[in-house]
Amino acid sequence: MAARSLNNWWRRHSNADRVELYTRWSLCSFGLAEFLVVLSLVRVAGPGWAVALLLALYAAHSLAVAVCCHRSLDWLLDRRPRPRGWRTATAVLTGLLVATAFTLRALDLSADPLVFGPLLALALANGLMALLMHVPALRSTALVLLVCPGVGVGTYLASGSMREAAAVTIMTSCGALALALTGRVSAWMLGVMLELDAGRHAQARLAVAEERLRFGRDLHDVLGRNLTVIALKSELAVQLAQRGRPEAVAQMLEVQEVTRRSQRELREVVRGYREAGLRNELAGAGSVLRAAGIDYVSDAERVERLPAPAQAALGWVVREAATNVLRHSDASRCEITLRITEDGPATAVLRVRNNGARGGRGGGSGSGLAGLRERLAGVGGTLTTTTGSEDGEAMFELRAAVPLDEGTTPREPVGAEARTEARTEADAEGRSEEVAG
Repeated sequence: MAARSLNNWWRRHSNADRVELYTRWSLCSFGLAEFLVVLSLVRVAGPGWAVALLLALYAAHSLAVAVCCHRSLDWLLDRRPRPRGWRTATAVLTGLLVATAFTLRALDLSADPLVFGPLLALALANGLMALLMHVPALRSTALVLLVCPGVGVGTYLASGSMREAAAVTIMTSCGALALALTGRVSAWMLGVMLELDAGRHAQARLAVAEERLRFGRDLHDVLGRNLTVIALKSELAVQLAQRGRPEAVAQMLEVQEVTRRSQRELREVVRGYREAGLRNELAGAGSVLRAAGIDYVSDAERVERLPAPAQAALGWVVREAATNVLRHSDASRCEITLRITEDGPATAVLRVRNNGARGGRGGGSGSGLAGLRERLAGVGGTLTTTTGSEDGEAMFELRAAVPLDEGTTPREPVGAEARTEARTEADAEGRSEEVAG
């Protein structure tokens, strides 16, 4: 149960969040690994008080390294100030460990070089990794190459063995250089990943803004000229009416005709803005879901066989379903299938199925689903939603069915907007007849 909960928690994160968690855990785990290695070595490092001293210093050093890496990563990502206190603590503890190791070696309390070398390399490598995360890679390399020869000199002075000093120098240099570059490069790669993720979100917002501007330009092009004509003819009709001229009625009839034409053109613009091809909607849904870190599978067949009204209705289903997956679920996978059944009247059946359904979202009572039902009813279609469980995960399925024989001939609109438009046109025609009479 705990493993399943952990797996669900991991899947709820985006790819960028997963990379950050992986990087952060990896860097912080070096401190824990250091302490575990020390536990396996200090048993042969000398008397009890020396073992206790080393364990205490390494425990404090491991904690300081982990916290310093965590805080330094946040600082590199501009989330908190530079961790000066933890960097100072890490530097002091690293120096104490190195000095303690030299002292124990000089007193022959850690005479085994197979123990002394790894203990010294661990302390210095982890300490330099945490301290040099904010330093560029080339400068980090130069600092490591300057520090490690000094460790070799100290080892020679403590042990008197040139071979041991060379071995400790090589071991410390390689370990410190590898960990220092690992910390710095990991932080840099994480920063690049987060910048790319932010750029992708900005690109999505820009696309929405551009679409709004395009729609605004279309409305301006359609309504701007007609409204100007209406204003001019209305002003002319007022002047003619004030003079008692009968041409005022003709001018108002022209205003009425321009108004009706504007209504028709406006509906055409809105209809063209709302309706999109089913294939384009499927591609757009796949792009959005994959960008959100959701595994997307589409098995839509023979889209081109569907008539335009059915494609428009099902395209809206795909768009609304993808929005619901993003907003109202913790999905990690989503599957969209389209089938044309030949049993009886030909029917296009679209299914959208995703995991990670949240409680209370399966009833299908939302305003978005209600609007979809109205749109599908306009072409004789139906919409159903079901919830269930699979492998311990909450599942949600949306099913839309459109009969193709009826989908080729759209029915009268049934939505509130359509009824309002119908009443408006009827009222306009009645007033036109009264004026003409």
